[in-house]
Amino acid sequence: CRPRLLEFVEGAQENEPNQEHADHLAWEQATSRVLYGLASCIHDHMLGYIREAKTPKEAWGNLKKILAANTTAQKDQYLQELNNIQVGYVYTFKIKQLCDSLGSINVNIDDDEMVQICLSGLAPRFDAIPLVILAIENPPSFLDLWAMLMVKKTTSEREATNLTD
Repeated sequence: CRPRLLEFVEGAQENEPNQEHADHLAWEQATSRVLYGLASCIHDHMLGYIREAKTPKEAWGNLKKILAANTTAQKDQYLQELNNIQVGYVYTFKIKQLCDSLGSINVNIDDDEMVQICLSGLAPRFDAIPLVILAIENPPSFLDLWAMLMVKKTTSEREATNLTD
């Protein structure tokens, strides 16, 4: 009976049969196929994590640890960027981009949180917007907030131009 390859990753076929046992050759071949399959799906710089493993289950476990560590590092980096974002022309686009990046690693930032992040980083010239939002019954979506910010920005620029004329 040929072992299913997934059983090697899951650990059901983890123990090597005795070399004299009839299944030993099939076990070695299947183990080699699984390790080759894993190696062909990853970047070259990660091959050492598979080469050091004694079984496919161990190789898979090593890859999962690396992925989890990378995901944590990415999450920390994105959240730090989100907290340090500066108001500017691409302010809301950068917030959206960072939230989408977090979503790609299963850290979901909902629309209300995006609004709060955006409001907390606004420059003083936008002070009226959080006050208006607190006064209304239903807070705006992130897209609606973006529209409000664009209107305020355009109005501020027009007022600045009128002052210099």
